[in-house]
Amino acid sequence: MRMRWYAVFGIFFLLCLGIDALSFAALAREPGVGRAIALSAETEAPIAHTYISLGTLPVAWAPALQSVGQALADAAFSDSYAAINARPEAAMDLLFSESRGPLCALFMLFYWGAPLLLVLTLAAWLLRSRHTHLIKSVRR
Repeated sequence: MRMRWYAVFGIFFLLCLGIDALSFAALAREPGVGRAIALSAETEAPIAHTYISLGTLPVAWAPALQSVGQALADAAFSDSYAAINARPEAAMDLLFSESRGPLCALFMLFYWGAPLLLVLTLAAWLLRSRHTHLIKSVRR
């Protein structure tokens, strides 16, 4: 059985997309800094705004997803909440500007990994090998 790279890349893309959508949508619903992050993402970070848009509906429907996403976002970005409260207009810059530990670095990997994995999935699907038939049988 041959490895289907587009399926492997696609599974990792969906994993990264799910984590990003969950955490950024929950972060946008955070009582203290959520409004500033949502407004800043809308104007400055189109990828983060896309994640917020994709995750808003599932997070709103399931409170368990809200609490899981909030726990993930708090674990990665809680050190930057005070700086975001001080300067809400630069919320996305403050969220991504400093390295705030290994979990924040992992979230940055997921953040940039999802678009990269989408491109790799599409490229692997377009370049997949297909069966070739050199001689067709004649039906009588």
